[in-house]
Amino acid sequence: GVSLFGECLPAHFGSLGRNFFTCFIICTQDGWVDIYADLQAHCPDLVGLGRIYFVVFVIFGAFIAFNVIGGITVTNFLRVHAENTRKRRLEKEKHDKDLATSGGPRAGHTGASMAGSHLGGAMKGTPR
Repeated sequence: GVSLFGECLPAHFGSLGRNFFTCFIICTQDGWVDIYADLQAHCPDLVGLGRIYFVVFVIFGAFIAFNVIGGITVTNFLRVHAENTRKRRLEKEKHDKDLATSGGPRAGHTGASMAGSHLGGAMKGTPR
């Protein structure tokens, strides 16, 4: 930008710092039309090259912004997923520990068979 447009647009491309700021404006698509209008007014012989320069920066700027936003979103989703997985694992470990300390279901018996054996014992003396 400095070597291409520095002489005819020193307000935007006169130094390396101004060039970086102008490129940032072009990439964010905020005010690049005013810069391009200045280019058309002050450098009519560089308008064709200016079009290519501006289009490339707008496309790359949009691509970079899209990737940054996408990367931030994916990173946050992964962080939340890992946190939820960790919480579920801790809850399961706590539940398993509580079952182990309270005796839990007897070995070899399921809830249904224990209920059936309890009912069978309660009905021992009843006529059939």
